[in-house]
Amino acid sequence: MAFVSVITASLPEREEFRRVSQESVRRAANASGIRFEHVTVIDHDREGPQTVTNRAASMAKGDWVLPLADDDWLHDDFFQVLTPYMDSADVVSGWCHTTTDEWCPNMLFNERVLRLRNFLPATALIRKSLWDQLGGYRDCGLEDWDFWKRALDVGARFAHVPEVVWTFRIHDSNTYTLREKDGNRG
Repeated sequence: MAFVSVITASLPEREEFRRVSQESVRRAANASGIRFEHVTVIDHDREGPQTVTNRAASMAKGDWVLPLADDDWLHDDFFQVLTPYMDSADVVSGWCHTTTDEWCPNMLFNERVLRLRNFLPATALIRKSLWDQLGGYRDCGLEDWDFWKRALDVGARFAHVPEVVWTFRIHDSNTYTLREKDGNRG
């Protein structure tokens, strides 16, 4: 059975978000029986999500990493739905519920489209060896999309399951909303 390291970058003032997110991971892991750890790194020095997520990944002991924002949560069936695809893929993702009607990234996987625009949020199971090979996230903005394109370039195998298995919370203080205000949707 795979060992998954959920990796979360967070800010000190987001304790309630973290609590809900961490509890969702416990519920989903317990429902599936998967081995897991949840590595959460608090960004006290405001180094940025890419740096802190990479730090969390460097501490991860699992065969797989799962970036999960501190304000998002997994549905109870997350691992049950996605783990059957882990043997034949390097990246396994599912659809998400969003807390707004303004945007929804859910679409069937298409490599050509992914190279043109990001429809694949960061919350996906990523083989740790792929994460390490690519050096994790680069500090470039839209770091998840940059990672997906680099993964495609090295021949990573993607399994994208068209089933809603997690919630992407959109609010005034998350990265998505800040990018959207700047006109930089991925």
